[in-house]
Parts: sequence; structure tokens; C-alpha cells
Amino acid sequence: MDLQPVDLGPPSDRPLPEDVQRLLTEADLRIRAFLSSAPANSVPAFHPSDHAAAYRAICRLDELGYSVEPLCEWGCGFGVVTALAAQLGLDAYGVEIEPTLVNEAQRLLDDFDIGAEIIEGSFIPRSYTELESWVDPDFETIREGSDAYDELGLEIRDFDLIYAYPWPGEEELYFEIFERYAAPGATLMMYHGVEEILAFRH
Repeated sequence: MDLQPVDLGPPSDRPLPEDVQRLLTEADLRIRAFLSSAPANSVPAFHPSDHAAAYRAICRLDELGYSVEPLCEWGCGFGVVTALAAQLGLDAYGVEIEPTLVNEAQRLLDDFDIGAEIIEGSFIPRSYTELESWVDPDFETIREGSDAYDELGLEIRDFDLIYAYPWPGEEELYFEIFERYAAPGATLMMYHGVEEILAFRH
């Protein structure tokens, strides 16, 4: 991997802005209700990341002088990180392959009058043929779906910041895609659980 780690420093404990906290509170309520009411296996491979930690990490990256827009959230779920980025005034896009989650994300954006864009499709480019080599039966990332970039009219190299929450053991896939398709100077930010967010510069 030819990506350079970015030192984000220790996590910030500064209070979140009121509008951010309102969004996070409402998103958490909706996600909890959704997960408790959704039939088993009706929405595969959905676990929310730490949205507050993601918000703080994006702010920190900006403070360090890195470009944080346009931002694309891979597998955005409810689109919370996309919404938070838009609240910061960033040009933000969320990509999600599951239609039910796309609808939930769009509803959240609409209810908070946030002008980000949610696209239904796969964040994996159609030209990434090596995907077939990921044959582990425990592989969670959905392989098949429309190419979200076709609908966006953008490509991975057009984004300065990619945010993702990879499934355990699938980090290498995300690294491979980012390293191959992102532009020099772009940053990949990934949530690794237990409030740990790592960033890597192309």
C-alpha cells in the first residue's frame, strides 16, 4: 500500500455545535427504531459508524490544511456523515446500494433541509474486475449493483475526501480501490470501531 497515514492527533472533546447535536440525536433515534423494527436480514450489512467522531475527524483534517471537499461517503447508510459534511458547508455525496437505506437517508436530509446528494448504487467502480478475487464466504460488501458514479457524473478521482466504514477484514479492498482510482492528494478516512478513525493520503 502506497498511502501515507495522516496524524489526526488525539480525539477532540470540544462540545458539538447545537445543529450538529440535533442532527445526531435525531439520526440515532431513527437508526435505533429502524434496526429494532426491520425484519431479520431485510437490510444486510448495515451497522452505523461513530458519526460524532467522524464529524470531529473531518473538522480536524480541515484544520490541518487538507482539502475535505468534495466528499463522498461510501456505503452511507442513513447518510449521517454526508449530512454532517453538508452542515459544514461542504460539497457532499453519499453512495448507498440498499434502496431502503437510500430512502431513509434522503428523508433525513429532507427533514433537516440539507442539500447533500444521496445516490443509489455501488461505490465499487465497474472497471474494478479484481472484485471477483474476494471469494471469502464471509465477505460482507455487496458485490453487485449499478455504478453510482454513472449517475453522479463524477469519478472517484474527483473527490478530495472519501469516508468509509469497512467491514473487518475488508480494509484492503477499500485501500486497493482508493489507491487505484483516487487522485494524488486525496484522503481516505475510515472508521475502525471503538471510536477510532484513521486517515490516509494518496
